[in-house]
Amino acid sequence: YTSARIVTRNRYEPTYGRIEARIKLPTGQGLWPAFWLLGNDIGTVGWPQCGEIDIMEYRGQEPATLFGTLHGPGYSGGAGISQTYVLENDRFDTAFHTFAVEWEVGVIRWYVDDVLYHTVVPSDLNGNEWVFDHPFYIILNVAVGGNFVGPPDPSTVFPQTMRVDYVRVYSGGAAGDSCCILRGDVNDNGTITSADIIALVNYVFKGGPASVCTDHGDVNDNATITSSDIIALVNYVFKGGAAPAECPVSATVPSGPAPTPTIQPGDVVSLFSDAYTNVPVTTWSADWDEADVEDYLIGSDSTKKFTNLVFSGTEFLAPTVDASAMTHFHMDVWTPDPTDAPAVFKVKLVDFGANGVWDGGVDDVEHEIWLDENTMNTGSWVSLEIPLADFTGLITRAHLAQLLLSGDPDTVYVDNIYFHR
Repeated sequence: YTSARIVTRNRYEPTYGRIEARIKLPTGQGLWPAFWLLGNDIGTVGWPQCGEIDIMEYRGQEPATLFGTLHGPGYSGGAGISQTYVLENDRFDTAFHTFAVEWEVGVIRWYVDDVLYHTVVPSDLNGNEWVFDHPFYIILNVAVGGNFVGPPDPSTVFPQTMRVDYVRVYSGGAAGDSCCILRGDVNDNGTITSADIIALVNYVFKGGPASVCTDHGDVNDNATITSSDIIALVNYVFKGGAAPAECPVSATVPSGPAPTPTIQPGDVVSLFSDAYTNVPVTTWSADWDEADVEDYLIGSDSTKKFTNLVFSGTEFLAPTVDASAMTHFHMDVWTPDPTDAPAVFKVKLVDFGANGVWDGGVDDVEHEIWLDENTMNTGSWVSLEIPLADFTGLITRAHLAQLLLSGDPDTVYVDNIYFHR
């Protein structure tokens, strides 16, 4: 059998971060798709000393089940530290799903569609060495046969395809950043008991190990870990005292609506806004786009929520929009995703020309604007106010028919989309 793989060795080798891919998997006896990381020192120390992080492994004959596994010295092959994830009432070969690890100093977490299902820390290794504090490279492949899956049989259909929408790496921070789940859970087992008090005493007074997430030992949330945290934890566990301070929660949805527009209605052609009368929109998700869109209410304010955003296609075809008298394009945008460089958000406008259809003729024009960290922001509304003159390729604006959104953010809320003068 002939297969293929993508490998970033000697090209891109991250240390820490969130590493994810959106993939639609194949199916069939003997197929072995995988998305994984391998230590870049394999050439000098060999496997498994180099370490291996299997973000996703899958048996083609079991289309609802996958595996997340860690391999290292003393815990490799069939003895790897593994956990299965079962997709209830569905299969991984019928739609795209997101597979990810969050890799920090002293902890690796596995996710499917943002659901956490597996965590490994050094104390899980039964005294074996933790070898995951150096660069790793990324591999995507589809193997055929092998001990893990067995050989293909007459039911296996060829050719097969693992469809990869994207692979993304979000940079990791310092140890302890963004890992706080439960303050007081010093031994990181999901509960707060007397064992956590003992662990905290050992750390503060006896030089014992810190919690994998250092914030878990900071019971009173004052950015230090001292005897006062021990006292607070004793009071909570044995005396019914106040619970440890809550961990910070990253905003994943807007806390309030976008700013209300103030431009007079007579100077606006609106595609979407509660403040104006909107022109007809044929579709917010054309059949050729790669995005999901839904209506989303923030209080009583209507927004559009785009998820799995590769590129969205909004079309206004009957009629097209005449913006020849307008000077600016406006849109309010909110995303929970990283917007620091090199992330960009892209806005494209397309004019179909006088015949009102895209036919590749000389009257079809378009232009795309790229917006970087100087404009975009994470976790707050950004009001895009773009002069139409900046869309330099859009030499006519009398028959605008499409708005395309794309770029690095995976989830975007939008509101108040209009042209104005």
